[in-house]
This record gives sequence, C-alpha cells and structure tokens, in this order.
Amino acid sequence: MIDDAELLRRYAEDRSEEAFAEIVRRHIGLVYGKALRTLGYDRHLAEDGTQIVFSLLARKAAALSRRPAVSSWLYVTTGFVAAKMVRTERRRRMREQQAEAMDPLSITHPPSADLNCLYPALDTAMGKLSGRDRTAVLLRFFEGMPYSEIAPALQLSEEEADWEWLLAVLQNPGQGACTETTPAQDNYFFVSAVDNGWYASGLIEVRQALPAVRGLADQLLAPMDFSIFYDNRAQTDCDVNAALPDPATGQMYGGFYVDQGPAPYHNGALYSDPRIAMYIGMGRHQMPGDVWWRTWRTPPPQRCATDPVPSNPGVGY
Repeated sequence: MIDDAELLRRYAEDRSEEAFAEIVRRHIGLVYGKALRTLGYDRHLAEDGTQIVFSLLARKAAALSRRPAVSSWLYVTTGFVAAKMVRTERRRRMREQQAEAMDPLSITHPPSADLNCLYPALDTAMGKLSGRDRTAVLLRFFEGMPYSEIAPALQLSEEEADWEWLLAVLQNPGQGACTETTPAQDNYFFVSAVDNGWYASGLIEVRQALPAVRGLADQLLAPMDFSIFYDNRAQTDCDVNAALPDPATGQMYGGFYVDQGPAPYHNGALYSDPRIAMYIGMGRHQMPGDVWWRTWRTPPPQRCATDPVPSNPGVGY
C-alpha cells in the first residue's frame, strides 16, 4: 500500500488528483466522525468542516509529505476547525435566540438529549496522547489498519522496537503475543473471577446510564456465565489452596482455566474482591442465593497448618 507521504508528494509535485482522492478515501471517515462529534451531530456542519480540513490538507500537502502518516494531523486539525465552527454557530444561535425572545409568538423547544456522551471523553483522552501514540491508535481503531502494517506506516527505527512489542500487547492483552495452542494453567487461558466481575459491573452501569450503547452492553453481558466461579460442594472449614491435601470447598473459585476447569484455589471471604462476581452471579440467577451465606465473615473456625494466622489483633463488634 502506498503510504500517505508518497500520495501527498505526488499531489504536491504533480497535482495528481488520483493521489489526493486516495488520501480522502482513506481518511474521510476519521475526519467526518471527529467533526460530527465535535459539532453536536449536525451533519451539515460536519460535512462543511470535513471539506475545510481537506482543503487545508491540499494547501499543506508539500510540508505534510514529510510525515509517514497524516492521521494525527487530520484528527487534531479537525478538532481545531470544528471548535471554531462551534463558536461561530453558538454566536449565530445566540443572536437568533435574542431575536426570538423579542417575538411573543415564538415557541422554544428544549434541546434533545445527547446520548453519545462517551465521545467527548474519548476525544479528550485522544488529545492527551503523544503524536505517535495518537497516530497508532487512529490507524488501528479508527481506520482499521492491520497491526502488521502500523509499525511500517510509522517508519519505526530499530531503537523503537519496544513499540512493536506494545502493538503485540494491544493485540493480545496479558502476556504479549499469545502463541500457545495447548491449554495450560497460565494467563493465556485464565478467566479471572475478580476481573470479570468488575468488567460486568461496568457494563451494567453503562447500560443503565447510556441508553445509546445499551444494546452493545447487552451483547457483551449475555454470554457471561458466572456459575463457573462457584464451588457448590459441601463447605469445609479448611480455607487453603485446593491443590493441598485438605482443600476448602464451597464459596467462590478465584478463576477458571479455559478447557480445563476451575482454578485450584478459593477466594470467598466477604471482604475479598470476588464478591462482585458473587453479587452478579446471584443477580443473574446463575448461582444460588446460599453463596451469600457461605462467604466467611471471619477467619474459618478450623485453621489449617499451612494457613497463616493474622498477626493484627481482632476487633469485636
């Protein structure tokens, strides 16, 4: 694929309309989307803003041809252009409102609620990234560039090899590029009760607070089964790692290994992090309500030799 720099150079030197058309085709979604969000989803204003940005790009083609990718420049410039349009539009509306206030027959309609309240936060976060980091995020998540093409597009040097590793981490969070195919008890195959509990609680908050993305949150929540974290066997007093001779049973497993089964330890005290998975599992009717009564409120009545006794003094209530 011809990079942005070469396309801009062809346009700047040869006035190649085909080269500039390819630049527009490649980045118009990014520019229009940013303009649309900043301009309050006014499609007509967003279209005008998009035209202004690409006109600026055409004027600055020669200077910008020295950059390996122009995604970050387009993103930032669109923000500036759209912000100026917002100020202009705000002044125009103020004048109209003042005129309407003088007309007793005018009817004012309340503005509709903007359900896309996540996007301003997204744009704010993007604005805090360095130029190279912003470009990488834009290329991958806004323009859909494959990971394998991002490093060449950024013209990374040998000294910047760590960035390639970071891209691998973005593809497979946890331990870098995941190459294992045989199930094993490590982070490649581990499903954490704690992490998934908090993840699900975040999705539940999102679906309640942001109707615009409720459908997406529901799709992510639907396949989650918290029953895999519950040990429904008869409860024992010895609260230690289940791999030891006298394991505890009942309460919550600490996690689950894909294609292998529950993690060989429990983490079921009421104060422990897995309680969020317990709450959600009961609320979704994926585990019985007795899990609430099984959780330890105090250290187990029979402590195991391998289970250290707390050193801090207890407090009675």
